[in-house]
Amino acid sequence: MGNLAMRRVLACVLGFTLMMALQPAFAQTGWRVIDGDTVERQGITYRLIDYDTPETFFAQCKAERMLGIKAKERLASLLSDQGVDLKTDGARDRYRRTLATMTINGVAISQIMVSEGLAVPYVCPKNRCARRINWCDKLTKK
Repeated sequence: MGNLAMRRVLACVLGFTLMMALQPAFAQTGWRVIDGDTVERQGITYRLIDYDTPETFFAQCKAERMLGIKAKERLASLLSDQGVDLKTDGARDRYRRTLATMTINGVAISQIMVSEGLAVPYVCPKNRCARRINWCDKLTKK
């Protein structure tokens, strides 16, 4: 087996292992974590506001993708808690996701994610969000 084929096999095994590790949280809560700031439940996709996490699917560099995966895993672990509360006024973003805030036992998810270094504050007054940061620049300048 060639080097590229071996990498693909390892990537598939790693992805499957990660999926299986997170599966109990999905089964218990009904939430599907798309990335560190986006979740889906019962066919509705929610963009959690007040914070922004690195991309996982469209990351611009490896460092962004790796931190994005950590943020996604952390959000999944938080959603396994029984004290999850979601609030929305029905507003949507340009991707048609419902904008929402989420708390765990009264503590904002945004506060947890930012305090753990997995996100940055992201302000969207009247649904006009500030420009996203360049995660690759931020992560390589540490």
